[in-house]
Amino acid sequence: MAAYYPQRAVTAPATNIPGPRQRLAMGGRSVVELWPCIPIALRMRTTVAILSYGDQLTFGITGDYDTTPDLDALAGQIAAEIPVLLAHARRGGSPD
Repeated sequence: MAAYYPQRAVTAPATNIPGPRQRLAMGGRSVVELWPCIPIALRMRTTVAILSYGDQLTFGITGDYDTTPDLDALAGQIAAEIPVLLAHARRGGSPD
């Protein structure tokens, strides 16, 4: 029944998926990067996925440019805030 009713309040989900800390291999080759992706569907036109892999944190933004033409601005703001969050984490404080 829950799947029958659309969730009108959810328009841009974001998820944080902890990935493996150790390096992976596939077909005898080292996996260099993992890129997270959440598909868009129905009323969800923008999604943000966050995935850690080794010592790397990757953001994957999926969106429909016809309904959300400012996806580059969203990506830019995420990139601008990462150093701010990192500084807070290093000094043990919480972001205001």
